[in-house]
Amino acid sequence: MRYEDLPDVLTIPEMAKFLQIGITKAYEMSHWRGFPAIRIGRAIRVPKKALLEWLEQQHQQEPKLTAIRGR
Repeated sequence: MRYEDLPDVLTIPEMAKFLQIGITKAYEMSHWRGFPAIRIGRAIRVPKKALLEWLEQQHQQEPKLTAIRGR
């Protein structure tokens, strides 16, 4: 699934398919602090643009490895 093909606002199953993760994990992520999920009644939606920004932010916060251990 390509980013360009996604709707502007994703359901949790659509987000799970795009991220290639399980639906259970996608619902868990929607409850994480700072995750860009929007609740409309019982429905949960994720804006496509906000998801991409969140993913980029998470990537920038990953610790960088400077050496490979165990060699």
